[in-house]
Amino acid sequence: RADGLTVSGWVRADAPGAPLLLLIGSAASGVEVALEAAVPVLKAAGAPGTGSARASAPLKPGQWQHVALVVGERTVLFVDGQEAASIAAKAVDLPGAVTLAEGFVGALDEIVVSRVARAPEWVKVAVAAQGPDGTFIALAAEEAGDIGSLKILIDNRTVDAEVVIGILAV
Repeated sequence: RADGLTVSGWVRADAPGAPLLLLIGSAASGVEVALEAAVPVLKAAGAPGTGSARASAPLKPGQWQHVALVVGERTVLFVDGQEAASIAAKAVDLPGAVTLAEGFVGALDEIVVSRVARAPEWVKVAVAAQGPDGTFIALAAEEAGDIGSLKILIDNRTVDAEVVIGILAV
């Protein structure tokens, strides 16, 4: 899409190799994310521009990691909320289909396709909200002591409940 695109999801790569994770358009005119020896590689050819960039680290085998491709003013690959690779290719109307996980051995989960180029902060929030560390939501410890449901009912009774209690007490 000319106004941007974001594809994100959780990836668990179980075997090394050179599988295709994502192809938008075609190899001749499109954007792709592939794994080469478990290292994510971002490539673009044709209308969006031409370029290639490799992430600095491989995906961890057997572990869930968040991978996001954002195509906007430039094309950026994020791994676990951090920018891993980028190229100068811009968002254009890409012809053809979307190919997902061709030759990939592992699992994919929560694949999200957005018709806009999401901000890096959106990607970080997605990782924090959905990730195994659960840093987006914090739960407070329960109050000390056993409150009990009867005390809750007594403390929160309404006027009509007072009337019924008064009638029953007579």
